[in-house]
Amino acid sequence: MENEEKSTGMDCEKLITVFSFNFAYEAYIVQSKLESEGISSFLQDEYYLQLNPLATNAIGGLRLQVLESDLNKTLEILKETGYIKE
Repeated sequence: MENEEKSTGMDCEKLITVFSFNFAYEAYIVQSKLESEGISSFLQDEYYLQLNPLATNAIGGLRLQVLESDLNKTLEILKETGYIKE
């Protein structure tokens, strides 16, 4: 009997913080735009800031993170939408 190693096809990738928002509604708008373009994203400290919205400046805001492989496309979208100036 041979041992076979099965691959799930899912490699571990780093999450990269691409932008920090002071207001959750802005982050949700951008996250929706990214989803419509097929990019998965994560909002770091989303739930903490829902419980304590006044802490946004203390922890650096609500951070939008994407997979490293989606970084370039995400930056292009942020430029198109005006969140990042060239």
